[in-house]
Amino acid sequence: GYYISAISQSGGKISATAASLSSATAGYATRLGSSSGYYTYSSLNTKLAGYSTTAATSSAITAAIDALAVAEVGGSGYYISAISQSGGKISATAATLSSATAGYATAVGNSSVDAITYEEVQAMKTVTDRFSIDSNGDIQALGGLYTEYFMSVKGKDSSGYSGTTAVTSAGWYRIGATKANTSEAISFILMLRRSGEAYTFVVNGTSSGVNITQIAGRYDVWRMTKIRCDIKAAGTAVCYVDFYYSSSVTDTVRWTILGDATAYATATANPTLSGTTYEFSTVQGFSADALTSLAATIDSLESSIADLTARVEQIEAQI
Repeated sequence: GYYISAISQSGGKISATAASLSSATAGYATRLGSSSGYYTYSSLNTKLAGYSTTAATSSAITAAIDALAVAEVGGSGYYISAISQSGGKISATAATLSSATAGYATAVGNSSVDAITYEEVQAMKTVTDRFSIDSNGDIQALGGLYTEYFMSVKGKDSSGYSGTTAVTSAGWYRIGATKANTSEAISFILMLRRSGEAYTFVVNGTSSGVNITQIAGRYDVWRMTKIRCDIKAAGTAVCYVDFYYSSSVTDTVRWTILGDATAYATATANPTLSGTTYEFSTVQGFSADALTSLAATIDSLESSIADLTARVEQIEAQI
């Protein structure tokens, strides 16, 4: 019932002063709601039995938080399509990106694409800012032709698409065709090249025929000796574009078509002809169908003049 309240030393002697516990705990007893001196352990335990312990409180908080937990959803390739709440629990519904972006993928012409990146959207915006759409749904340049963007938007079905192929033997190679919806008139530029040989042609045609003009050409070794337009069917201007390779030396040929025709990515060797064909022989420099026809006419006139001269000489000899 006592506790040591003080310790002192005198003449080498150490002494202690004791005090009763009641006087020491009276203040605590008062604060605990009792003025009868002090509480025993059992009375304090009874008094505090209605309060939770620190461990019990922590456990209860943890259990309450755990009760609100929901399964994780989403992740790479998904997006959150809906969020809901029930009984204090907030949950989310995930869906795959492909189902969300299928409409956008189809809109840009490729239904196999699952998603469009931010960079791709920005690139398309850059393109559309430079062009307008006319009443026929065709793309028109604003303030000038931005070739780089124009070719990116129009793709394989229009201007500026190129192809390449390895040639290993002599023969005809099909490299493109006019578009199926072309009216009965065609006009395109064909650029054909390989190492040491290059040509640029302008092709114009109607349902009645085709004119080919070589506006430039040069070769170190002459191997691409002809080009050809194969009209698909009578009464239309739909035709295939071919070139003739006259050597068995392996080489790589490249081509670009600008205008009403579509260039193939790779060539088809020895294609089957589908209709009327128009062939054109390549030359150094410039050449045209009209000039070829004119040259033939001149040759014919020169032959006739030569015959006439010979006849005149015969008459003069008789005189």
